[in-house]
Amino acid sequence: MGQGTILSPMERGMVMALRAHDMPYRAIAKEVGRSIKAIHTFLKNPDTYGTKFSGRKRSSLDGRENRLLVREASKTGLSARSLKTTLNIDASLRTCQRRLQQSSTLSYTKRRHTPALTARHKASRLEYAKRNLEEPPAWADIIWSDEKRFNLDGPDGL
Repeated sequence: MGQGTILSPMERGMVMALRAHDMPYRAIAKEVGRSIKAIHTFLKNPDTYGTKFSGRKRSSLDGRENRLLVREASKTGLSARSLKTTLNIDASLRTCQRRLQQSSTLSYTKRRHTPALTARHKASRLEYAKRNLEEPPAWADIIWSDEKRFNLDGPDGL
């Protein structure tokens, strides 16, 4: 949509004077030679008419908190939810996620669903491998699933 020029100070004065005499918008627009929409926009809020948009809402995370969030995520690898609670950030979880995603230094990696192997797990795995090296299982007694057809709920049909 196109945008015309804003009303000049003289036109604004004319509009205010004509409106003071209870003249309708259409008649004012015809008298001034401007659109009804321009007249309506001016009369809706004459004080701020013609001023530019002042800017957007202040960010809930300032630069310092943003850097702290990215630094801790890089060092610890914690999730956005746990970072928000540990750093005591006064912003929504979604904002923290967005800032981490927008960071050029971090890249997303899917978290593992299984816990890391402990020293006890590693020792038991090593012991199992050594035991099977000394006395391997009797492979002749093991039936592989591709060698035999099992039908547990009735006759085989052969």
